[in-house]
Amino acid sequence: MAKVLVVDDSELIRSELAEILEQSGHQVVIGTDGTHGIEMAKSAPDLDLIITDYNMPGVDGISMLMRIKEEIPQLAATPGVMVTTEVSKELKEQAKNTGILMWVVKPYNREQLSQAFSLLFEKIAK
Repeated sequence: MAKVLVVDDSELIRSELAEILEQSGHQVVIGTDGTHGIEMAKSAPDLDLIITDYNMPGVDGISMLMRIKEEIPQLAATPGVMVTTEVSKELKEQAKNTGILMWVVKPYNREQLSQAFSLLFEKIAK
């Protein structure tokens, strides 16, 4: 199964996402904000997917992904998922350029998100 970094400043969202992923057999690494997410990525350069919020204190999710890809060569091609309240077309376009494959707007339906993650992992595995 996949190794996934989940980064969100909300403990509730981190816990929910980790639970969804772990129930499907994935290994989860947690980051509490953008800066911590970068640190966690450096300690786990074998990640298969990065899931992040956009709005976080300090470093936002897109900036975090760009820094991870620049600073950790092993993760340069690692895809991402944005789980956020943001719906801006400009942000979505910017995120696409950093390897975001899926944009999830909060609040989300857990069952639908779990199914979407399953389809995404199938796509990544190919």
